Amino acid sequence: MTTNNLLVPVNNIPTAKQISLQMRLQEKQEEYENLLILKKTSQELVNYFDALTLKFEELNIGCEAVAMVLRNWQTVFRSLLLSEETQSQPQDANNIPTLTLIPTSVNPSEEP
Repeated sequence: MTTNNLLVPVNNIPTAKQISLQMRLQEKQEEYENLLILKKTSQELVNYFDALTLKFEELNIGCEAVAMVLRNWQTVFRSLLLSEETQSQPQDANNIPTLTLIPTSVNPSEEP
């Protein structure tokens, strides 16, 4: 048996500097992979908050519509109360409550 198989050429043996560089390269590759994951996660978070912003805008528009309807209910209840008071009170010449019809259409050619 020859011992030539057990001999390793000297230039294939990693030196301490090469090992150090390989470890540093591996650390940088892991750091790069983590940065890519962070970038992807950040983009997903941005997309999520953009979608959330749109939903809040829709809710805001809906809340404004509900607020307008609720403001109008006060007028509706006043009109109903005035109508009931008019029907329940005796009519005298000096105190005649008046109900006025207000057209709700914008087009003046339409009849209320």
